[in-house]
Amino acid sequence: MESGVAENAVSGHIQLLLPGVTPCYECVPPLIVATGLPEAKRDGVCAASLPTTMGIIAGLLAQNALKYLLQFGDVSEYVGYDAMRDHFPRLTLKPNPECTHAICRTRQ
Repeated sequence: MESGVAENAVSGHIQLLLPGVTPCYECVPPLIVATGLPEAKRDGVCAASLPTTMGIIAGLLAQNALKYLLQFGDVSEYVGYDAMRDHFPRLTLKPNPECTHAICRTRQ
């Protein structure tokens, strides 16, 4: 499981990582990694943190991890959170067949 809160502090996500089943970091890296820019040195970056947003994301991550480990309920592969619209999009992400990580490609 992987999670993150956006720099704007009002959105975040959780993601299930299963090699060969769901995308790895090489297939679908977190947005901050994908830019390749230093986190603290970008124009317009607030890098704020709201305990409520972090608490919501942490709760979603813990609940999804328990569902996976205890094998009950629907385990979401990806859940986003947008506090500005109270929106929780659920997505199914596919591994990239051209992933640069050899082990990921082998397990697909």
